[in-house]
Amino acid sequence: MPRKTPPARPRFVLCAMALEDRTAPAAGDLDLAFNGTGKQVVPFDLGGADSDTGAAVAVQADGKIVLVGTVTQATANDTDFAVTRLNPDGSLDTAFGAGGR
Repeated sequence: MPRKTPPARPRFVLCAMALEDRTAPAAGDLDLAFNGTGKQVVPFDLGGADSDTGAAVAVQADGKIVLVGTVTQATANDTDFAVTRLNPDGSLDTAFGAGGR
């Protein structure tokens, strides 16, 4: 009887490579790469005792952030909508609207 040849065993090569040093913020921590503080305030400043309120946020495929909400000018009892777009680093996207707003 012919002798059976055992099936070939797959060969694996384990390779370890050093990665660059990374520090990821813990869950819930602010990302300090965003505007240097992890947050951004975008005043619309219509004058007087204004109330700017964000209502929704969307992140575009290119990483830019679109914020929408309302601006209430208390002295004129007037409310209007507000839209702004930020770059991924938190700076205003000056190519959007009038200076990012």
